[in-house]
Amino acid sequence: MTKHNYILFITILSFLVTLSACKAQPTPEYVPEGAERDSITADADIFARHIQDGMETKDFILFSKDFDSAMLNAMTSASFEKLYKQFEGFFPSSSLELINVQKAGDYFAVRYKVTYPEKIVIMRVVVSKTEPRQVSGLWFE
Repeated sequence: MTKHNYILFITILSFLVTLSACKAQPTPEYVPEGAERDSITADADIFARHIQDGMETKDFILFSKDFDSAMLNAMTSASFEKLYKQFEGFFPSSSLELINVQKAGDYFAVRYKVTYPEKIVIMRVVVSKTEPRQVSGLWFE
């Protein structure tokens, strides 16, 4: 293989790898407005408020009140302290608004817009589909 062919081969291979990484992600499935969504958000709104109030008052017990056992094992008080330090300069929030509810396998991902004086953060609260609902995941975007 000549040097020119080798470079061409590597270039095409790199292009194909890049192209495969850009493959379209599946479209999320949203829960439409109605009784099912109202039932989900009735629980998730309370969970989100506990999480937000717990963060703002540095109260781990309130923050983690609605977590399932896996979340309690993953989010220790030391982890909470690190999370608090990332957000403490933003407090207090002025609003917590529902954005949408997505179906995610055995869970619902409920997204909220949290507005702080200097920043807007998206909080994703993942709740189980089964009753009693609990928080099974938490992300900040």
